[in-house]
Amino acid sequence: MLFLLIIGGFFGRSFLAQGPDSNACRVTIEQFAIRGLKLGMTPVQILDVLPTGDAKEDLASRANSPNRWDLESLDYYPSTYGNSPQFAGVYRMALFFYRGTLAELYIFYSFPSQGGVSWRNLDEYISKIAEGLQLPGPQAWISGQHGERVLKCAGLELQVADSNHLRIMKLGFLDEVDNRKKAEEDNKRQTFRP
Repeated sequence: MLFLLIIGGFFGRSFLAQGPDSNACRVTIEQFAIRGLKLGMTPVQILDVLPTGDAKEDLASRANSPNRWDLESLDYYPSTYGNSPQFAGVYRMALFFYRGTLAELYIFYSFPSQGGVSWRNLDEYISKIAEGLQLPGPQAWISGQHGERVLKCAGLELQVADSNHLRIMKLGFLDEVDNRKKAEEDNKRQTFRP
């Protein structure tokens, strides 16, 4: 009888351990990297990873030109700079820097008409993303506000809206920008003089 209780307790714990939290993403923002790029990198560090050809200075000036919200952006097309094997299958990347570090990254993969992969469904695409980046599979990705699939990890969020791109962003940075904008607007209203 005691043996059955011990076995039952073991299996009960195993079953409970596989509850909803077993699919949670345990990857941290510091651990996460994709094709040599990590959130938090500076434009200089990013351009050391990206093939740039003779355009490194031009790309650096675009990535280091903050607007009044301390945001910079850089559109990057690997085929323009030699199509490095490291970026095979990537059509375009949109990088957004906040206060001098990478805060958001969109990777647009090549469409089938461009030699890219055709996926049967979004779960198949997410499964391949998860496998390649050592993330939880499709069952852990929840539906977002606009129909996108979302995976939240420690300090970062990944989003997939279709089987052609992947969005990766640092959690909280958009809220910080929005709060700064709201504070500025509040200040303008308070100091307005008719």
